[in-house]
Amino acid sequence: LFLVNFAPNAGTALYVFLSDVVKLPQSQIGIGDSAAAFSAIVGAAVFNKAVAGRFGQRRLMVVALLIAAAGTLPTLLIRDLPTVLIASLLGGSTGMVATLAMLSLAGESVPARAEGFCFAVLMSINNQASQWGDQIGARIFDAAGQRLWPLILANLATTLLALLLARLLPDNAPAPVQEGGPPPA
Repeated sequence: LFLVNFAPNAGTALYVFLSDVVKLPQSQIGIGDSAAAFSAIVGAAVFNKAVAGRFGQRRLMVVALLIAAAGTLPTLLIRDLPTVLIASLLGGSTGMVATLAMLSLAGESVPARAEGFCFAVLMSINNQASQWGDQIGARIFDAAGQRLWPLILANLATTLLALLLARLLPDNAPAPVQEGGPPPA
């Protein structure tokens, strides 16, 4: 979870890149952010219909991490508003699929009646990884002469490292997906 959410190419560095290097006005940066948020909703729906309950834990994480890595690549092509929109749409949806896969794995792995505590710990890890990624990304961005590609490569490297760690997960059968109604007693 930490490695996937450690995204030095997001946050401050991306904002400075879009505003100072690409020279997008604030309104267009906001449009890109809105596109990413909208596509995250689409990604959640895709996860629910096409991914949830179809894979065991290891395969779910491998699929999610590959999707997350693929969703990062369009950021390399950002040059103007249309490319920002493409990167935002792909990044938002793939990021949500990866996030939901990790949360599903966590939900299946925690002891009974510890779900709330474990969720709080996971969100803390997520937030810390995002903060450190933002801070380190800003430093790398400045050191790299305001070029974004080194940060994207760093993000891909941490995601691929997480892919190696996914081999440690059990390769079990998929958890059954319940369609509405109360959980079984």
